[in-house]
Amino acid sequence: MARATSELASIPFGALIGGPLSAAVEAQATSAKTTADFIKEVGFLPGGSDPFDLDAAADGNAGAIRNVTFTYKVTDVSGDEQNATLTVPILTIIPIPFLRIDEMTIDFTAKINDVHSYSSVNQRESEFNLSANVRFGWGPIRARINAGYSSKRKNVTENKSKYSAEYGLDVYLKAVQDDMPGGMARMLTILENTINEDYTPAAAV
Repeated sequence: MARATSELASIPFGALIGGPLSAAVEAQATSAKTTADFIKEVGFLPGGSDPFDLDAAADGNAGAIRNVTFTYKVTDVSGDEQNATLTVPILTIIPIPFLRIDEMTIDFTAKINDVHSYSSVNQRESEFNLSANVRFGWGPIRARINAGYSSKRKNVTENKSKYSAEYGLDVYLKAVQDDMPGGMARMLTILENTINEDYTPAAAV
């Protein structure tokens, strides 16, 4: 148990928990940078400065808004066919990625097995064999004596120690589409007001 407790005390929980959290913060920053690059590259025409350059000495001018133009035909109230042209800022018709890490779960599992066993066997056995012929006096009486004795000694000492450690770290992240920032929402509202629809009479056939 003491070894298991020491093993748990040596685990760097700060790195195990702080590492994934730092990675999540970096991922959030990367997501924000990706959104800024998306707005600049998709929503504006080339030629402007980088408005998201934090090292620039002055505010950047992103340049002209990128528009997409649709041409179609409509029929007016008098039944005459007209050509219609609709100009729409591209940022108002495509989804802008605003990803946010909504939930983060860190599961750490430590499995430590520390087993000790001890066994001792003591065995002792002695053996001795004796055989002799004995004659008593001068007469005809004789006797045979057999004796046996055995002795064996066996000492067995066994000490087993088994130790194993297993660790597992699972990180679960859930990212969602975040609410649009207030400035971006205001910008899209202004861009929506610039949507222009023109009508011209269709050429007579």
